[in-house]
Amino acid sequence: MEYVKKQAVRVTPAAVKGLLLKLPLLKVEFTQIAAPAFPHLFEQLEFLAGLVEDFAEGVDEQIPYVVAAEAAFVLLYVHKHIDMISGELPSDAHADDSSIVRAVLTSRQAELADYASRHQIPWQGLTPKP
Repeated sequence: MEYVKKQAVRVTPAAVKGLLLKLPLLKVEFTQIAAPAFPHLFEQLEFLAGLVEDFAEGVDEQIPYVVAAEAAFVLLYVHKHIDMISGELPSDAHADDSSIVRAVLTSRQAELADYASRHQIPWQGLTPKP
């Protein structure tokens, strides 16, 4: 989680606004992730994309900036295919993506569960499981 926190500090409000323009394409890109070892990854990314979108558009002003910045960093990380864990085997290809997503879901569970509740999104299906 320290890695995410350090990188999320670099996510400026302007970067979040820029990411908002890319979200439709990123959402399509995320649907193409073939990661049977990480069955929740698509739904988790979709959830974080929705949170960033609601933050950037001002739909939900209760989202703390730090949570939106960490979610934005995760989306950019997965999109840019920057791997902390070398994917030598196809099953490992999304291990780092899943780890980063789960780190945010776990460390920001209270804020994310509140967001999910406000938007009637079932939090149980977005558990920090792989």
